[in-house]
Amino acid sequence: MDTEGLSIKYKNTTYTIMKKSTLILLIFIICSCSKDENIKRTFIVNISETQIQKTSVLADKIEIKAIAVESNGCWKDLHFVLTKENEFNYSLKAFGTFESNGACPTVMVFKDTIINFMPTLKGKYFFHINDKPYKVKTDTLIVD
Repeated sequence: MDTEGLSIKYKNTTYTIMKKSTLILLIFIICSCSKDENIKRTFIVNISETQIQKTSVLADKIEIKAIAVESNGCWKDLHFVLTKENEFNYSLKAFGTFESNGACPTVMVFKDTIINFMPTLKGKYFFHINDKPYKVKTDTLIVD
């Protein structure tokens, strides 16, 4: 049996595997070094406070007051969206842009708003505030 040929074949296989491993490692290092670590995404934000009056008469303008808050300075552009789900159900959510290069300033970010709402029918209006992962709260407005 020719063991010398077997030894050369084994050495070539080892060399090929090491060459491929080194190439993969080099590509990984280059990609991780040149990778931009900046994160920028829009997420739902907690609405910490709301004020909605309990009763009204038809065609009166209602002011919905809300405050959204986040816990660090990587948050910006907080804004509110009031969506009509059906005739008597509405959802109020807040959104914000989270942007970070790795470290966030230790400051609270707040945004307050007043949304004008005018009921068009008599009845009970339900305002569902927030969305998961935050606790959803429901306020009721009775319109006579």
